[in-house]
Amino acid sequence: MPTPCLRTPFLVVNPKAYLVGRQVLELALLADELAARFEVEVLFTAQHVDLWKVASATSHLVVTAQHLDPIRPGRGMGQVLPEGLVEAGARAVFLNHAEHPLTLAQLDQSLRRAEEVGLITVVCADSERQCRAVAELGPSVVLCEPTANIGTGSMDSGDYAERTTKAVKAIAPDTLVVQ
Repeated sequence: MPTPCLRTPFLVVNPKAYLVGRQVLELALLADELAARFEVEVLFTAQHVDLWKVASATSHLVVTAQHLDPIRPGRGMGQVLPEGLVEAGARAVFLNHAEHPLTLAQLDQSLRRAEEVGLITVVCADSERQCRAVAELGPSVVLCEPTANIGTGSMDSGDYAERTTKAVKAIAPDTLVVQ
């Protein structure tokens, strides 16, 4: 199944596990309204249990899962089935977040499964070296962010954004980069 593309520019709204249920739905409805008003693509993450609710109530968001496991229908108690995410209305998935890191083998398998079911893939990378390695795997988007800066509101004081963007683009020119 071909993976859909994102329009640029796009934004990411990621409430992680701070909001759930009614609260995450209220934020999703606001993000949906703003996405429509400003004609901008918005990737909106939600807890797996809220994906269906968010997808059913919105029409302008790229509903995004926070993780998937590279399993197939069948055995996999407690794991996140890619087909289940699609059925719940997800159109994209985050992988390798600092709060849920994957080995290279797990990341590769997860990317392949996401591609098989048609999900846009956003893969987090902590360093220039990781950005290059992730770019080799061919995700839709590489999110380049030093783990130490997550949640601080600050970026690297040096040329991190420029270096990591160049590193990704040198390997995968069509891959989008988020800083």
